[in-house]
Amino acid sequence: MNYLFLRSCNMVNIYPTILVKSKPAYIKLLNRYRKFFNLVQVDVANGSYVKSKSYYCRHTTGKLNLKTKLDLHLMIDRPLRFIKRWKNVSNVVRFYVHVETVTTHAPQRVRGAAEAWRDLRLELSGRKIELAMAISPKTSISALKPFIHDLKTVLILGVIPGRNAAPFIPTTYKRIKQIKKLNPKIKVAVDGGVSPKTAAKLIVAGADILYSGSYLNQAADFKQAIKELT
Repeated sequence: MNYLFLRSCNMVNIYPTILVKSKPAYIKLLNRYRKFFNLVQVDVANGSYVKSKSYYCRHTTGKLNLKTKLDLHLMIDRPLRFIKRWKNVSNVVRFYVHVETVTTHAPQRVRGAAEAWRDLRLELSGRKIELAMAISPKTSISALKPFIHDLKTVLILGVIPGRNAAPFIPTTYKRIKQIKKLNPKIKVAVDGGVSPKTAAKLIVAGADILYSGSYLNQAADFKQAIKELT
């Protein structure tokens, strides 16, 4: 089931995220979420772009026979290598690549950000998998300008990435509007700090997708939790 909140004539999607360190925790959350949501985000961290590490495994994921779709938030320095390995996982519908890893963290063998982005796009050419971008709180929205018209979705981090229950950064509201100004047609997603205290303001600011980790993970009743977010 996909939970939606009606904002004027637009739908706001709310999805859970998984950021865990062990196989049992990964399987437990996927099995819990698959009963209620038609999409789950998996956070991928290997200690390169962010200091923390998370559990993720395409073989474990495949064995679960999920009908639930997955998108993957790649908090890693070399996203191309990861995408090559995961693009054949049948449930994957979107990769979020950090703009920082395409620019300042791009591998030295790549001549520049344009070439790094081109390689990522070519890797998914002809596939029904969306290549989207994520941006960290400390990065200027202007970093997205070279790519903004190639994108359908941008993920704004509302917290410093890499850990659950990090404090929400209030400038996130303004950053949503800045992205919409660059490209009014683009979908803006927010991950990090999404709670009843912040969700309504994020929606009013223009968010199209809200990802919730800690809040939904702790919820005993998903339907009630969604109501509280909207």
